[in-house]
Amino acid sequence: MLVAFLDSMGFGIVIPVFLLYTMELGAGPELATAFFALYPIAHVIASPYLGMLSDRYGRKPVLALALLGASAAYLLLGFTESLLLLAIARLLQGFMAGNLAVVQAYAADISSSEQRAKLMGKIGAATGLGFVLGPSLGAWLAGSQFEQQNMHIVAVVAAALCFSAFLLVILVLPESLPQDKRQSKNSANLKLNPFREVPKVMGQGLLMQLFVCALLFNLACAFSDIILPLFAKDAQLVDGPNQLSWLYLASGVALTVTQYSLIAPLTQKLGERGIYLLGTLLYSASCAGMLIASMLTNTWIAIVALALGGMGIALFFTGLQSLVSKQASSNKMGSVMGAFSSFSLMGRVAAPLMVGVIYAELGMYLPYAIAIVLLFGAGLLGLSARAPAPGAQTSS
Repeated sequence: MLVAFLDSMGFGIVIPVFLLYTMELGAGPELATAFFALYPIAHVIASPYLGMLSDRYGRKPVLALALLGASAAYLLLGFTESLLLLAIARLLQGFMAGNLAVVQAYAADISSSEQRAKLMGKIGAATGLGFVLGPSLGAWLAGSQFEQQNMHIVAVVAAALCFSAFLLVILVLPESLPQDKRQSKNSANLKLNPFREVPKVMGQGLLMQLFVCALLFNLACAFSDIILPLFAKDAQLVDGPNQLSWLYLASGVALTVTQYSLIAPLTQKLGERGIYLLGTLLYSASCAGMLIASMLTNTWIAIVALALGGMGIALFFTGLQSLVSKQASSNKMGSVMGAFSSFSLMGRVAAPLMVGVIYAELGMYLPYAIAIVLLFGAGLLGLSARAPAPGAQTSS
């Protein structure tokens, strides 16, 4: 949980300043938002590959190498003055962030089927806490003026956090996958194919629906959160980067409280399917609230809206990840979770390529309206999802 916290804090700390920093280097809104696609593109490739490596060599060494690489990527990000090097740094960050599939597989390794939703919630809460402090700290470190934001110190702190997580993995974290449960080194060769496991799991009706639900939800999230710093600035909800910290703090605190305190009772009452449907509803309300906040120029409405969004993310992904993880055997947990991560993250590849153009050419409100439509589709698909019959779990 501490490793997940430090890893997510290192990522979250650059979120408030990355979009505007890219624009400072010469990119317009269309290109600046497209840079966000580089991270999930690399993540899509890396997640199943790192997951398969962890199935073969263990979770600990793969996680350690990814954290060390992330530390180097943040240093490159903070000290480049070239859009080309910025793109390379962003790709490297995304590739190393594929360790999320390894973290999820680690949690599945050490939990029973009955405990999995609760443990996924705890890991998610640690990640959420990183997103509470990370963006808030990044916004504060960036300064009080949009024109004079300081990316260098933000990047150095992010690199230090990831390196601290690397040291914890090396020195403290025990291996979770015993030698006798690992894939044989003589089995099929590893292939750099982000969708290797997708055809196998997509053949099952429930998993196909869950994968598509995650894709639509990630599309909606990307449409709404990538543009947030620029949207808040243009809607006059904030006067400088450090005021963004209150918006990110509201979302992160709500996410963390939900995962620490509400996941277990809500899962017991509504089931895993019920909590991810509730998450879809709450995130829709969040997007609608941001539109209202901008029209009324009311920062407090934006804070409440983002808090609802944080709750929605916590509920949606905890329920969905738990359901997906129950369909995999232990020696392929990393592969299946990696395939799930890659497929769902395609939404974060597609949305950044469109959201900047939509924002600049068609209006600042449209990205949030599109997000609501996508969430409606995810909710309808989720309503039709049906759990498999007992004993119908697959080994793939």
